[in-house]
Amino acid sequence: MSHGHVYVTTKDRLLLAEHFGLTETQFRKQYCGKRHGEYHLKDPEHDCCFLKDKSCSVYDFRPTQCRTWPFWPENMHNGKLKANFASHCQGRVTK
Repeated sequence: MSHGHVYVTTKDRLLLAEHFGLTETQFRKQYCGKRHGEYHLKDPEHDCCFLKDKSCSVYDFRPTQCRTWPFWPENMHNGKLKANFASHCQGRVTK
């Protein structure tokens, strides 16, 4: 399995910072890295530092990238992926 980054918007960082009782700057310094000008959650061994025992430990405050999965344009334009997601995703996949 390959790992990527969970990118976080300013709104994501503010929401998560508030959840942890931190300022956005404190949250960013503690939990974020930056790649190509975009902030992401840092964890050298996993995609997300908030993934604990295969479960999201900040589910109600999860980043936009996580909230919108699997409904990313690149997934919805791939018929095979779209069919796979539709078979097990709680959300609705439309044409």
